[in-house]
Amino acid sequence: MPSDALNSVPHTSSVRSSLGEAVSWFGWLSLFLIVLPASLFFLPALAVLSALTILASVWLMQTLVGVFNLRRITIPAFFYYLYFAVILLPGFFIFSDEVTPTRWRFLFGIESVLITVPIGIAIANLLFRFNRKRIAIFFDSPVDVEAPGSSALRVYVILMALGLIFVLINILETPVIPLFYIIRNPGEFLTAAVLREDAFKLLDSHFTYVYSVLRGTIFPILILVAFGRYRLQHLRQWRWPFWISLAIGIF
Repeated sequence: MPSDALNSVPHTSSVRSSLGEAVSWFGWLSLFLIVLPASLFFLPALAVLSALTILASVWLMQTLVGVFNLRRITIPAFFYYLYFAVILLPGFFIFSDEVTPTRWRFLFGIESVLITVPIGIAIANLLFRFNRKRIAIFFDSPVDVEAPGSSALRVYVILMALGLIFVLINILETPVIPLFYIIRNPGEFLTAAVLREDAFKLLDSHFTYVYSVLRGTIFPILILVAFGRYRLQHLRQWRWPFWISLAIGIF
């Protein structure tokens, strides 16, 4: 009896897999043969083209990195969700409100990322012989615990010190700090928004790209690394680096 139960497990799993694949293909065929052609009678051609671009991009990302597997979020999948929430969806409203000659270039720019990013991931996977199975292997493997040592902390402190130096340079180069202005002038949100554009996008500095990388990449990584090492190894020497990097990153 136990052997019969064990033999039935792979069969049941394969049946469920085949059923899921059949339902998936039926959904895609219904979408392309019924829903999209019918939408041409109700929606503008531009909306249908944008929807097709999004669908193709989502399908590529699901095939390459399993973007819908929320229990195994990868860096490309996290970027994809962030791009949708921060750039793509607000971009459609900007395109609708801003009636200027450059609005079409703007729309092409935000939608082209949906295709170029999956293509870049596919090329990288091909060059490095990477596939979704290796993602599953990575998440299923046990976590390698690094032995406590001072070398990692020393590298961390050097990176944090360099980041702090560029933060100070940024403060010196920025005419008016938007955070300080809104604290001194509560309610002046429009002026603070203009100052924020001047402090980030329109800042005339040779280190503008460095500031962007620090704000969007370096400090978030420093915060996560220090917090993870302190929680994993329970070493007091990682507590203060975490709080210092968190304070600098928030500032």
